[in-house]
Amino acid sequence: MFFGAELPPRAFECVAFLEVRTRRTTDNAALLDELRGSAAACGADAIIAVDKDFAVRDVSYPFVEDEDVEEEHVLTGVAIAFEEARGDAAIFRWDP
Repeated sequence: MFFGAELPPRAFECVAFLEVRTRRTTDNAALLDELRGSAAACGADAIIAVDKDFAVRDVSYPFVEDEDVEEEHVLTGVAIAFEEARGDAAIFRWDP
């Protein structure tokens, strides 16, 4: 995983944009593991631009007039594959 603007020293291509959201209180390690799992599912070698944020959403319940506000933890990143592993099927290619 590469955080912020940090990039790997090897050529890579972007595979997918990843986002993990959770409403429950979750520690950072569990969120990172979930992001890793999403990256592995799409065949990525690494994740760049990892960022954590918070979102707030309104929640309404059936048959009740009350609304509630929930805070979500949002972890995002870009799944990448190193160029030698993928060939020429790149969505975006970066070569240092």
